Amino acid sequence: MCNNTQLTKAAGLIIRSQQATLSHLQVASMHGELGKLQRQQTLDSFRRGKVRALLVSDVAARGLDVAECDAVFNLELPSNAAHYAHRAGRTGRMGAPGTVVTIASPSERFVVDKLGVKLRVPILVSGLLCVGQMWCNTLYTARCTSGSCCGCK
Repeated sequence: MCNNTQLTKAAGLIIRSQQATLSHLQVASMHGELGKLQRQQTLDSFRRGKVRALLVSDVAARGLDVAECDAVFNLELPSNAAHYAHRAGRTGRMGAPGTVVTIASPSERFVVDKLGVKLRVPILVSGLLCVGQMWCNTLYTARCTSGSCCGCK
């Protein structure tokens, strides 16, 4: 999930440019600039499994209900705890397990820690995401069941 349409579109372009190496992973994007019919078709493809990864902006994610969404990836930190809870609530539904992975810079660690405290959710450092030697971000993971990632147990 991304905070805005521009990053959602950019991330989609980057991932689709790598389709040769990710041939088994069909990716689609959903954002506020798509028409209602396009959003519905994209969501239907995701629900049917034709698309395995769905990049969405915060606005486009509102009201998404996909029964078997097993993971949410935050490509940007949500702007507040309510947005984190909303994003996390897309996985771990109806008792099913789920995972929320948040990608953040080391300087944003305090924000991730505050989110965890506010929502009473353990958000753990799970690794590093590095591109070359210039860019490195930390991966934070929360494992969920029945609303445990969104603080709404």
